[in-house]
Amino acid sequence: MTMFPGVARATDYHVLFESRCAGCHGHSGGFAREQLVLGPNGVVGRSGRDLAPFLVSHAGGLSADEIPGLLAMFASQIESEAMFGERCRICHDRAYEFVRLKLIERDGALLGRYSGRAVAPFLSAGHARLTPDEAAAMTEALTRILRGKR
Repeated sequence: MTMFPGVARATDYHVLFESRCAGCHGHSGGFAREQLVLGPNGVVGRSGRDLAPFLVSHAGGLSADEIPGLLAMFASQIESEAMFGERCRICHDRAYEFVRLKLIERDGALLGRYSGRAVAPFLSAGHARLTPDEAAAMTEALTRILRGKR
């Protein structure tokens, strides 16, 4: 039920996964990196199985609108190679929770919610010993999470 009929809400695929899938599959990032691979046409099961037709009926099924977004989130998580988990989680817990609670986006820039500090230059200055390329990749990944795209 929406409080504002006629107003579309963007799907947060983390929330979708956690509400529909996490009970059996755990956290989405770990699931994606352990159970899925990037094939030539997108995310597939380790056996090469196309997931889209499977997701239509698995555990009650997902809508045709939800499946591409969920698969895009998985692809992003596979591509990230768990950098957040390896370099950031020790201090910042799970990426999704960190982003949801600690970051905002203003005028296209990712900022600390309370400090107002821009994340990109902060990470580029060597936070967590990230290289400039890693800092750029992390900023992009955190922004995608904030926008509900990952």
